[in-house]
Amino acid sequence: EILGYSGEDVPTQAPSNFTLVQVTASTSALLSWNPVPVETVRGHFKGYKVQTWTDREGEASMREIHVKGDATRALVNRFVPHTKNYARVLVYNSRYNGPPSETLSFDTPEGVPGTVQSLEAIPMGSSALYLVWKKPEQENGVLTGYKVYYQTVKGTRVGPLMEREPHISDPNTIRAKLAGLEPGTKYRIHIKATTNAGEGEDYFIEQRTRGSQSAPPDVPTFRLEQLAFQNNNGYGHVRVTWTPNLDGKPGSHFYVKYKLKDESQYTMSDNEMDEDWLVVRPLTPGQTYEFRLVAVDGEYSTESDTQELEIFETDADPVIRRREDVATAGWFIGMMLAIAFLLLVLILVCIVKRNRGGKYAVHEREAAHGRHDYPDESGFHEYSQPLDNKSHGRGSMSSDPKAAPESDTDSMAEYGEGDTEGMNEDGSFIGLYGKQKKQGETSSAGFATLV
Repeated sequence: EILGYSGEDVPTQAPSNFTLVQVTASTSALLSWNPVPVETVRGHFKGYKVQTWTDREGEASMREIHVKGDATRALVNRFVPHTKNYARVLVYNSRYNGPPSETLSFDTPEGVPGTVQSLEAIPMGSSALYLVWKKPEQENGVLTGYKVYYQTVKGTRVGPLMEREPHISDPNTIRAKLAGLEPGTKYRIHIKATTNAGEGEDYFIEQRTRGSQSAPPDVPTFRLEQLAFQNNNGYGHVRVTWTPNLDGKPGSHFYVKYKLKDESQYTMSDNEMDEDWLVVRPLTPGQTYEFRLVAVDGEYSTESDTQELEIFETDADPVIRRREDVATAGWFIGMMLAIAFLLLVLILVCIVKRNRGGKYAVHEREAAHGRHDYPDESGFHEYSQPLDNKSHGRGSMSSDPKAAPESDTDSMAEYGEGDTEGMNEDGSFIGLYGKQKKQGETSSAGFATLV
């Protein structure tokens, strides 16, 4: 007798009466169902599978939990906290899954959050670290804040775990300062996100503070915000917020100095060791105050620029004015540019005037001796020949202003003994070759005047 078996096939029946018995925790729930008849498995019975997913994940990214044997209930701990979860069950054999049951949906409570995505510790001065982190990817509920712990690391020895105070209660905070540390010491810094269910998973890094050699901090920057007048007894409160320059030398802690605008004496706030802000109070409404932020590192301190704030009694927005440096003020720069432009225009006018010329003293003396034949245009016309009568050519050159006008020939005769007919008014002999000699004259007479 020979026995043979056919191949396995897909189960034909789904488990019935699939029920949520109890949600036991943020990630677990007890489920139950009725078994399927053995003959509907159509192969080697392997057990049941519970499939679960969320709206965010989608059915395509479902998770499967295997339940071995013929059990009809299971405690499943693969659910996502603080969200709507979906679940169904099916039977399976060696090769195939059977049809699924009806789908259940239920909400899970809050759970503890996962780890933060990153954490960075940046040295501030010689006794502080500035922490920057990213929120957990799996919040598993409503975040209520963060807790920071730290401990010293010396070789392989780790010191006692200490908690940073105060607890960070703002879930949107992603940075904080850890102050009061020892210079030149290595620390292990832990951070945990929190929900109403408790503290989340731990994330830690190690970082060393700077040595005890302090240095002057960089010039800090800040902003001012007047707080509402609720329960302020009629006085103004101002919040001063700053962001340390982590790429330079931010200093280890800060304080604020402030005064009335017309006064000379500043009031100092307490040193702020842990936060990036402080509140200045009380301030008189209707008055204008000047504020400065001071960064401190050891014995060094650096003050910021001054900002002014007028305290208002109403809900109107306060007026914040930054004191201008005259050398960088817009009106001062504009005035200097205007002066430079006017000087340039004046220089150009002088150059043009000089190139065009004018009537100089020679012209005035010639006019005094009777020469009035100059054209109206400006230029060096004083040295040109008269337009109608050559007899007035050099009269203006006489040392006696009362003397009668003299001719060019008379002027040359004062310096020579002969006939000057052969010379032009500039003293050259070009005229000898350009004119016909008078009858009976020789050219030697012209030369005799220069002997």
